[in-house]
Amino acid sequence: MRRLLILVVMLVMVTQSRADEPVNYALHAVVTASSVYQEPYQPQKAIDNQVANDSRWLSEKSNGPHMITLDLGRKVEIGCLQLASGWKENDQWVDPVSNFRFEFWDGTQWRRIADASGQSNTQAGLQFIIKPAIQSDKIRLVINDDGIARVAEVRVLAPAASYESVMKSGPKPKPEYTTYFVFVNQSGYDLNGPKRFTAPLVEGEADFSVVEVKTNRAVYQGRVYKGLGDFSDFQPDNGEQEYCVVVSGGNLKTGQSDPFVIRPFMMEQASLEPALRFMVDCRSVIGTHPSAYGGSPWRDGTYYSYEVPSLILMYLANPAFFEHAPIEINYETDKAKFLADDFKLVRAPNDQDVMEATRRYFTELDPPVGDQVPDIMKLIHWGIGYYLMDPATRDPSSDPLPEQIHAQTVEQFAYFLYGYAYFKPYFSNAFYRQARDFAFEQWEKAGLFEVIETIGTYKGRHCPGHSIMPNLLMARVARREGREDAERFIQAAAAQTRWVIDQVDFNDPVTTKGQRMSEHKLMTGLILFLRDYPRQAPEGLRDKIKQWVDIMIARSDNMWDFRRYDDIEWTLPRFTAGSHGGAGWNEPGNVAAFPALCLATASVIDDPVKAHRLEEIAAGHWDDLFGRNPLGAHSAHRGPKDFWGVERGWPKKFPDNTCARLELVRGTISSTCATEHYPFDPTGDFRHPEGWTAFNAALNVGLAYTCQYDTKVEIVDPESGRRLDSLEPGQTVTIRVKAPVGFDGSVSVLPLVVESGRGEFRICNLAADREPGCYSGSVTFSTQGGENNDLIVIGGRRPIRLGYGYGFMMKSVMIIPERTGDQLRVVTR
Repeated sequence: MRRLLILVVMLVMVTQSRADEPVNYALHAVVTASSVYQEPYQPQKAIDNQVANDSRWLSEKSNGPHMITLDLGRKVEIGCLQLASGWKENDQWVDPVSNFRFEFWDGTQWRRIADASGQSNTQAGLQFIIKPAIQSDKIRLVINDDGIARVAEVRVLAPAASYESVMKSGPKPKPEYTTYFVFVNQSGYDLNGPKRFTAPLVEGEADFSVVEVKTNRAVYQGRVYKGLGDFSDFQPDNGEQEYCVVVSGGNLKTGQSDPFVIRPFMMEQASLEPALRFMVDCRSVIGTHPSAYGGSPWRDGTYYSYEVPSLILMYLANPAFFEHAPIEINYETDKAKFLADDFKLVRAPNDQDVMEATRRYFTELDPPVGDQVPDIMKLIHWGIGYYLMDPATRDPSSDPLPEQIHAQTVEQFAYFLYGYAYFKPYFSNAFYRQARDFAFEQWEKAGLFEVIETIGTYKGRHCPGHSIMPNLLMARVARREGREDAERFIQAAAAQTRWVIDQVDFNDPVTTKGQRMSEHKLMTGLILFLRDYPRQAPEGLRDKIKQWVDIMIARSDNMWDFRRYDDIEWTLPRFTAGSHGGAGWNEPGNVAAFPALCLATASVIDDPVKAHRLEEIAAGHWDDLFGRNPLGAHSAHRGPKDFWGVERGWPKKFPDNTCARLELVRGTISSTCATEHYPFDPTGDFRHPEGWTAFNAALNVGLAYTCQYDTKVEIVDPESGRRLDSLEPGQTVTIRVKAPVGFDGSVSVLPLVVESGRGEFRICNLAADREPGCYSGSVTFSTQGGENNDLIVIGGRRPIRLGYGYGFMMKSVMIIPERTGDQLRVVTR
């Protein structure tokens, strides 16, 4: 991997010293208390790693017992408990809790922890070594004093050789920096896209240069303003050249960024392969570990985690990439491995039906069709096939809903049925019919014709409007099947959209960023409705989307181009009672999917200034995942191994061989910077560093819409290369497509889709040009028919679409015959 700079060493030193400390599980706990004295003294203050008068939990002034309970989210090994209590007066801590005990939950009842109690205690700072260590997911402090109980800090620590005194905890002194920090996308930037960086210590203005690493020659110069620099108009010819950004001037020493490259389709080149490999590795039972945490097709998946739709979106947006990706999955090998007598499942929560479902998948369903089936098709087959065998699931993370066939599980079938028209050769007709019959049978039972008014919490289970896009897709399927109820799906989508327009307040962040990795389901559905069904879209939809745009642009107005949670929080609130992971809410899926929302919206709004700003914000979120953040780290702990051009992965790591075993899975995104780090504090506390299949599914969605947006389709004059907006019948022109494929030259032919006004389509081929990702071919348009060279398009009087990709993810131009005369109009879509 590329050489590290001084900046890397500095950040490693900042994070390494903290990584060596014993793990304090309380920092990521959900904390509740029996009572609270006043608003400023909430129980969250007792687990914030600060020992101070203004950072304590105080109970009501009443008779004991008083209790504070920590839900750790999962069973952990506990080797030490620490307690700081009382209040500080004249540099001395006084009035600590006197009579108390610690208890742990054994799965059925609370049990006292031996030697972790006090009678007539007079010490403010206490430490209890637990030997032997105990395992539990909940700890409780019971205080039997009357009056106000004052607790400054509770620490729940993993076994370690030694522990720092709890009284030394407190706000860490802010380091004094003497050199500019410069944060960029570690991998690089898209040649034609926004190229922005952050130098957070620049308070006013400073100079910057883009410098060739090899020659140390400045090739671009500009100014940093309030921490933000922009070199978007720098478009070099050599995609192999490495650059860095150097910031100088002002009252600090010159700072230098990580090296990066500038290429077409940079994010797709760095991310598509690891995104696919994640889905290969984390399959339940047959992936890299013989377990099925959660009992769904992917380890740690659940009914709302969107794996199958995300795969289909990626394929529809960029089929040639996945058709040519190296094949790793062997269906017959997986089948033989699972059906072997010595196969053993490693037990995990909610996996009671997994063995039977997998056995039935391999023995009752038709396998994928063909000798060279792309891995993405095998993954789609696995997801849909598994759910056909076992559609009833339950989220393993304290979901109040029982095991059942969830609406969002049924919704996933809509994507498969819609996409089947485009990947039909890889699935038997019998497999399709089983999926089709299941979806139509379950749709009404699951409540998908009804208006769903549930708005979920930070967990991301119930994004408002999640049924809009599935209903629109099912309408297409119903028409293709000749069903009489096709209009009913449109009506359901319209009713749900009407409810969103009237009832969902985008000013409330719970309805947007607060939906975590599921937020994309709403906006992509609204955009599809507005774009493909303008006559049936409810009144006010366009204005609702405009409102969303204005709010998101306002919340992204900062030196990181990072969409904040609200005016107070940068990311999801740290403390949330009843939340899994508690104080440790992480949100890499939210960041990874947000480009999809920005780019989908930019494609339909009629304000070019705002559309461009959405492009910048989308790029800013890709940059954030790749190191343009206060830690200068990639979201994946394995970032340097899995993502091209990454120097540093996420500095905090979840333990191996835990829960869904995603820590060694290729392409796992783990965490991102949080409110504690923004606007710039690299010493801030970390959030939960565990990956999740739902995060990577959100990454797939972000990549799908980025592929679609970055694809360019043009009709040009073969001699001048000028783009044409109108054509004459019989005119021979050049179709030119730039798409995120062929990075290594392996894709020599690109499929051009020619789609009639009736939805019928055929595939023609474009040949590769010299520049990677560029393809072209000759076309003759005629309203009368005929033949000419490589490709003939017969227009008649119906519009024709030509483009790359399939269905609603296709990037295209539309040829529209004029009503009078033979003129043909070209419209880019």
